[in-house]
Amino acid sequence: LLDISRPVGIDDIYIDVNILEEIASQQWLEIADMHCLTPDEFDRFGLGEVSQKQIAGMRAVETYSKLRVLGKPGSGKTTFLQHLAIQCNQGKFAANRVPIFITLRDFADEFRETGHNSLLNYIREEFLTSGITDPSVIETLLREGRVLLLLDGLDEVLNQDSNAIVKEIRRFSENYQKNLFIATCRTARQTLNLKGFTDVELATFTQEQIAAFAQKWFAALTKTNVEDEVEPAVQFIEKLGLPENLQFRRLAVTPLFLHLAC
Repeated sequence: LLDISRPVGIDDIYIDVNILEEIASQQWLEIADMHCLTPDEFDRFGLGEVSQKQIAGMRAVETYSKLRVLGKPGSGKTTFLQHLAIQCNQGKFAANRVPIFITLRDFADEFRETGHNSLLNYIREEFLTSGITDPSVIETLLREGRVLLLLDGLDEVLNQDSNAIVKEIRRFSENYQKNLFIATCRTARQTLNLKGFTDVELATFTQEQIAAFAQKWFAALTKTNVEDEVEPAVQFIEKLGLPENLQFRRLAVTPLFLHLAC
């Protein structure tokens, strides 16, 4: 969280997200149809209200075994993956699997330094830090389909490394198809095609999600008495709803901007 000097627990701030199964940037309107849009209906580069059909984020990850979650900067992609890892550890999602969270930028840095781009070897190295030294343990988990592999930030891989990293993800996911794979990527870099993966997009927050986030934010990050925790959030929502704050309201549908607004 920008401008916050201490760690904040995921569960203290996380709000269940919604998913768009139809990618917003791939939707089209005829010019004649655009003339009929009101200011409220016109989606300002994805910052306004989204009218496409939405499904719960957890439903999407339970539906597809290979999923790529697209989203704009600050839309909560990394937080979503971190939440899935915690849910898995707690037995609330994919309870029979072991979550493995990989920051693809770090994997790419390792590849650049060593010249080896094997995801399997990288996972083995990560397991060593947890005291798991027997490589057959990881191989068994993968062969039995007991892994939830979370690959964060495909867009953060440098251009010169991207083709090699994408190729390795494809190869790895094909070799160990019984497992669950979820990758994240900025919408602008969706041209980095992951064969076999289904693309979905994180939806912007609804008004109900904005209110729920504000309640959690003020409870977690302000020094108020327990009985007063709801009051700052109520004041915030009322202020956000004022006509003169329309521009802030349009930005606050994205988690990062909503955090800054709070």
